[in-house]
Amino acid sequence: MSLILGLPVAWYLFLQMFGENKFELSAVGKINVNCQCEASSIYILDTGIIFDENLQYKRLLIEGTDQNIVTDLSEGMKLCFDSLGVYPLILTGPDNSIMGYYQLTIDDVDRVLVEADLLKYLKTNERE
Repeated sequence: MSLILGLPVAWYLFLQMFGENKFELSAVGKINVNCQCEASSIYILDTGIIFDENLQYKRLLIEGTDQNIVTDLSEGMKLCFDSLGVYPLILTGPDNSIMGYYQLTIDDVDRVLVEADLLKYLKTNERE
């Protein structure tokens, strides 16, 4: 019985002493130089969604609007992401970088929301 309880506690203490929590996101592409995009924003490229994606689209809008990270594209901004039409969601980072491309699936929406939070966190801690 003590092994069952002791092993997880020992593992937790080991990770607390020797583990490092470093979060790092790398850019996967660049946006057109003439486009000015907000860093740590999720851009929605395609609103022609099918029924299965509708729930995830609504959840993304609700959670992203609360966090002020979701942007629907205006006609002028669509040219910035024209070559990326297969992905309905794009996460942007600093200096017009693209941090990721995402589909409107439950896993991708969860992932893009977490990565957007992480970008905002890294941006605020960079200033300190």
